[in-house]
Amino acid sequence: KIPVHMQAPAEAPTPFGLVIAGRAVINRAQLVAENKWRLVVGDAHAIQQITVFLTQAIGDDNYGLAVYISPPPHYTEWIYLGAISNRYPSNVLQVRWPPPFNTTPFEAHIGIGIESAADISGKLSPIPPQMEEYKTFAKFIATDLFRFMESFNKKGEGGVVGGGGEWLLIPTKVLDMWYEKFQYKFKFDPFFWTRPKKEEET
Repeated sequence: KIPVHMQAPAEAPTPFGLVIAGRAVINRAQLVAENKWRLVVGDAHAIQQITVFLTQAIGDDNYGLAVYISPPPHYTEWIYLGAISNRYPSNVLQVRWPPPFNTTPFEAHIGIGIESAADISGKLSPIPPQMEEYKTFAKFIATDLFRFMESFNKKGEGGVVGGGGEWLLIPTKVLDMWYEKFQYKFKFDPFFWTRPKKEEET
């Protein structure tokens, strides 16, 4: 495992990998500060997604790797994209550029740093969803809540509680329980709902 505080050369292999569709895997970056890396990517206008993943476990489960991107000309504005952690070791992050950045080739800086889970949980990506994503999100919420409630499904005899058939015995705080679980996922991966849901997840 990598420690939360570490010493590393200015340029070296990183404890994470980064993939941009159609390009080689990136696993080296410049260490600009303790536990903070930066790399430069060209033709950033064409980037719509960035896949990032851990290649080593983080030394403390209460920390994660937060990912940012910065446009020219000064590279001083850092836009939060998402994060990965030991619990969620990979992530597909959405990237959208406003005009004129979405049509003109340019170089962008990607910054990745180790931060506490508490700090990461307070961050939200400012990237607005498209109309279709609103529809997808609404459908995901309804389906996810239904599946969560369905996990309380019980079988009995007689078709009523205590009898045959199937029935739901739902805790009075079921919405709070579901929302707490949803928030836990969302704090490390604001776009987790855009990817196919694993069958084993509830």
